[in-house]
Amino acid sequence: MQLVRMDHPDEELLFGMYAAVYRRSFEQWGLGERETNQILQLQYRAKSMSYRNQYPQAIDFLIDLDNEAAGIAIVHEGTTLLSLIDLMVLPHFQRLGLGTQVIRLLQSEAQQRDIPVKLHVDVSNTNAYNWYVRMGFEEVSSTLTHHEMIWNPNGDSLGP
Repeated sequence: MQLVRMDHPDEELLFGMYAAVYRRSFEQWGLGERETNQILQLQYRAKSMSYRNQYPQAIDFLIDLDNEAAGIAIVHEGTTLLSLIDLMVLPHFQRLGLGTQVIRLLQSEAQQRDIPVKLHVDVSNTNAYNWYVRMGFEEVSSTLTHHEMIWNPNGDSLGP
């Protein structure tokens, strides 16, 4: 597995990945293919615009496994903090340890720079929350929609 910096992200590829990851959650609504695609397009555009507004210097990385696009990681590399903005692994590549490898790479970079890694996880995504806890992240704040989590390279607790 390698992370490949996407200097000029391919929006069609990124949307395709987004749709592949999130389509399942919309299928339970019983919508038709056209309606599902419209909702996915709207959500993808809103999410992308939000990321670009909040993190204009963010870098998109393609998760490459044996020359195949397996997912995407969006990272903001600040001077005092690494922020994992988004991590998506395509369904047929999930449970192969790719997400863990991405997190370990970020933690290694943060360790070398002696800075924390921050991320947000949706409150309804308990599997991801528990996985981040196992990866050494601590919840430092919470809203109605998201938990903010931090991994600290020196192991100090950053919680409330």
